[in-house]
Amino acid sequence: MVTVTEENDHQPLFTHPWYHFYVTEGSKMGVSVGNLVATDVDSGSFGMLTYSFLPNAASAAFKVGPANGTITVNAALDREKKRFYSFQARVTDGGALFDQARIIIYLNDMNDNAPVMQPNVYYVSMSQAAPQGTGVVAIRASDRDIGTNGAAGFVYTITGGDSHTRFDIDSTTGIIRVKNPLNALPTITNYVLQVMVSDSGSKPLTATGKVNITAHPINQVAPQFVFPSYTVTMQSPAASGAVVTTVSATGNGTLVYRIKTTNVPFGVGRSTGIITLRQTINTDTRISNWIFTVQATDRNGLVGFTVVHVNFLHQNEYAPVFQPLNRQTAIDENSPPGTSVAIMHATDRDTGSDGTITYSVLGGIGFDVDASSGLVTVAAMTTLDRETRASYNLVILAADGGSPSLTATSTLQITLNDVNDNAPVFTQPIYNASVLENQPIGSYVTTVVAVDADIGSNGNVTYTLSRANPNFGVDTLTGVVKTLAPLDREGTNYYEITVNADDGIPAHQTVCHVDIYVGDDNDHGPVFTSATYSGTVSYNAIIGTEITTVKATDADIGTNAIARYWIGNSIISSYLNVSDSGVVYILESPIPAETPEFTIPVFAADSRNASLVANTTLLLTLTDLPIIVEPTLASAQSSSANLSGGVVAGIAIACILGTLLVVVLVVILVRRGQPRHEPFANDGIKYDADTGDLAGVGISNPMYSSGSAAAIENPTYAMTGGNVQGEGGEGGYGL
Repeated sequence: MVTVTEENDHQPLFTHPWYHFYVTEGSKMGVSVGNLVATDVDSGSFGMLTYSFLPNAASAAFKVGPANGTITVNAALDREKKRFYSFQARVTDGGALFDQARIIIYLNDMNDNAPVMQPNVYYVSMSQAAPQGTGVVAIRASDRDIGTNGAAGFVYTITGGDSHTRFDIDSTTGIIRVKNPLNALPTITNYVLQVMVSDSGSKPLTATGKVNITAHPINQVAPQFVFPSYTVTMQSPAASGAVVTTVSATGNGTLVYRIKTTNVPFGVGRSTGIITLRQTINTDTRISNWIFTVQATDRNGLVGFTVVHVNFLHQNEYAPVFQPLNRQTAIDENSPPGTSVAIMHATDRDTGSDGTITYSVLGGIGFDVDASSGLVTVAAMTTLDRETRASYNLVILAADGGSPSLTATSTLQITLNDVNDNAPVFTQPIYNASVLENQPIGSYVTTVVAVDADIGSNGNVTYTLSRANPNFGVDTLTGVVKTLAPLDREGTNYYEITVNADDGIPAHQTVCHVDIYVGDDNDHGPVFTSATYSGTVSYNAIIGTEITTVKATDADIGTNAIARYWIGNSIISSYLNVSDSGVVYILESPIPAETPEFTIPVFAADSRNASLVANTTLLLTLTDLPIIVEPTLASAQSSSANLSGGVVAGIAIACILGTLLVVVLVVILVRRGQPRHEPFANDGIKYDADTGDLAGVGISNPMYSSGSAAAIENPTYAMTGGNVQGEGGEGGYGL
């Protein structure tokens, strides 16, 4: 019996290297925030996981279920005190192997802070002659909430003190203006307006204040401050007695200054207008704002007002520090906008606003960073394509809230993981190839090539046939197309196959077409279209006379199908010939023959392979053969007698020909002594149109004797008593 003992050879792994969650501030204890998920391929106790937080101040505000990874609220959450929490979570298996992930929990705002109007009482001095639309004062308020729960949702209204509708307020900006002329009511010199500002939360919160307006008669001039408002910035800590600023006004006589706003740590010189601190200011907040009103009164009791804004800045001692300084990460190409990439984390040893860090992208494109958390995400309208750009380098800036702000930078290198988002592409949609018939199995036909812009296994291309073919196959890796069987062009001379190219997972497929033309191999000889051919011709037909046409065909094509013809051995073979096109014709004439019918062999051979020969038979019939008569004793005697007479006739003919030759020579000599004439010109020698005699010379044509030319066109011959006698009409002659 064999017992297999499990080993803890795998560590647990979080499904993400970081998690970010959202929970509303003010949530009750135990409210669920989110879940952590980790896996471990080990089994048994080694696969049992335990979740925990690395202890720090941030993680103390939350709890995690050790067994299920559920995060819950464990403390009071106030977004106005802390906007987000960042800490590390750990998962540990039964063998003490672990993994860690970064947790960021953002607090959603709730409307738990009312607006604050500062100051809550405004003092304004103006003339009754101020025209309609004249600005009186701008009400200022603040709210620690954000969005519509805060200043973005402020709505200003006048709730009282303006029964005569002399004033109006802009509901968005809080600016109060003269709506109707004040001098229409000259007896009223003081207005106290009640003003309210409310936010736009689901349950709006409000703040109220007053605006005390002194309206001077037209003939009176109240003191006028050089500036309607003063703004001063001071460094914190600031000691008691420190000079803040000096306000100054002009008016009738000596002016007396005093601060109208109560409960402020400032004083003003009654005659100098010098404003000083009445206590030491030391604040850990970045800016501590104070707003108050200063009044100047002349000797007639007329008053003027100005508003002083004092901002105290905390000293910023430390710059942010990134941990680690530079980072590398990878995400899949095609990740949509908003996809989380990494968290850039920096710390600052300052407290309060000086230790509050704001993140931004200093260099690089395609990505955004959350100003508060440092979470880098894919930017809107960004398409990540590894085949176009494989990596990005971002420079992230961390700036604290001090004045001046101190900063630090970190580089984030983002590499895009390849996703199988590109299909293979063949170098050409149609391949034309050729292969000879009768080639051995495995003969090369062509190579198809497809390329894939992806990399790794996503870029590996596999080739297959779309439909199995008994004659062809393709190598799955190289794309080489080969034969699977011998090919016969005379059976099929063209094939079309379709090749698939497939890549990784999920597979993309592309096809191409391969047109394969089967080349001719000279594996067929000529074949006559008929076993015998027949022809008839006169034995004395002129040379070139066509007798018949023989034809041989060849299943091959091109030069392999060209046949070469010739006449086989026979008694009259030398008198006949056959052309390249198979026309049998007279080569020599007349054909000496004793019989009218002949059987003549005709051959056709392949022009490229002489061993491929076909034969046929030409049945030739000769016409117009001369009649041959066997001689008798009487005809022999007659022939002897005729022979004597023939000798005499021959002598006579010779004499005539001699005379004719002399005449021709004389004519030639005479013409040599005369100027040259055009060729074939009439030289005075004329022939009789019927007899062919030389006209005017007295020499007759011996071929015609006393008969006509037509009389001997078709002579006949007969043997009589051993003599051959020709009959040519009236002009026949004997030999």
